[in-house]
Amino acid sequence: MSDIPRLTVGQTSIRLNVKPETVYSYISRGLLSSQRSSGGSTLDALEVEAFAQQRGRAPVSSTSREDGSRYSSHGAPLMILDTNISQVIDGQLYFRGVAVEELVSRYHFESVAAWLWGEPLNSSHRFKANAEDTRNAANFVAALPRFASPLDKVSAALLALGAADPLRHASQNNVAELGAGLISGIVSSLNQARHKTCRSTDHPSVADGISAAFGPTQDAKSKSVRAINAALVLLVDHDLAISTLAARAAASARATIYGGISSAIGALDSKLHGNASQDAAELIRMALKYDSPEKALAESIAANGRMVPGFGHALYPEGDPRARILLDILHQEVPDSPVLRAVGSLARVMENRTRLGPNIDLALAALLHVKGMAPDAGPAIFAIARSAGWIAHMADEYGRAPMRMRPHGRYSGPAPSEASGTP
Repeated sequence: MSDIPRLTVGQTSIRLNVKPETVYSYISRGLLSSQRSSGGSTLDALEVEAFAQQRGRAPVSSTSREDGSRYSSHGAPLMILDTNISQVIDGQLYFRGVAVEELVSRYHFESVAAWLWGEPLNSSHRFKANAEDTRNAANFVAALPRFASPLDKVSAALLALGAADPLRHASQNNVAELGAGLISGIVSSLNQARHKTCRSTDHPSVADGISAAFGPTQDAKSKSVRAINAALVLLVDHDLAISTLAARAAASARATIYGGISSAIGALDSKLHGNASQDAAELIRMALKYDSPEKALAESIAANGRMVPGFGHALYPEGDPRARILLDILHQEVPDSPVLRAVGSLARVMENRTRLGPNIDLALAALLHVKGMAPDAGPAIFAIARSAGWIAHMADEYGRAPMRMRPHGRYSGPAPSEASGTP
């Protein structure tokens, strides 16, 4: 394990978001171990990572301010919102009381999405886009700069489809129909833009459309999309993620479905949220390149400076069930995959050193590698899948009092100057 770099106290303080003095306190209390060298104290990077994850799982404490208000230990106002979409109980994820593993095994993504929008849960749902609107959206996507990311293209397609919908401001009245057309329209427009065609690109399922939009162009139709469908279902919703909160806040102000999803994508487009699979994909690439999980982890730690991507989750101290489900399906599809062997070797090192298991970001990154997709396709797939959950949350919010999520600001700047004029 000598390949794993050690962290300075300064680097550790950045990773833990604390002062260096606090790191020394952790060391003196035996919470972290250190080694002395001529350059000062250094700490084991993976031990620091495990400690960071453990701190993230600790119950959020709150403190009182002088006016009696309560704030969390992280400085953010405490907020609890009722939600009837998803729930995590004893390390398992449920959508409206149904285990996500059961939904993955029995239903297509479209059926799960439509069910969350109020339709019966059955296998007959199929999404269909408006052909003319999709062509216009595809032209808009095709006009983007060549370096635009797949998530940029999803955002562009969303904007174009919203602009083409004359009834978008009444979207709260037909959520299921609009959601089906919107998600299908995004996927179809990405396909038309990629393959430079104006013809309809309807696919048997959203998973098939994603395979065609992001996968290798050769023999795409012959490849199984079971794992892609599983990823879509697993990513539909997850408690109140920050992007979901953004969508609900927009819906609270009675924004359109298009506007709410746009707000959510803005919050999703972050390494701390929807883009995490890109760093995880790079970690897998390095593990394949070096045939050494230790060297791959060393380079990942050096490159990111903050965390090992793809491992650990605050809501799942015993392991992320979504990762297990998706990786199991990939193993069934391609049991001899070198990608999955590399993932397994990384997981064993992390388990031995940190007790952290793979999370959904690593599993999604493995899917990208196995299916021959670009590493930056992960956030786009995440956004398309989570759009179903965002729409469900927005529909719920439309039924509640408007503007209920507008917080009250508390000014904390300098007092008004007694001197006249501009300072």
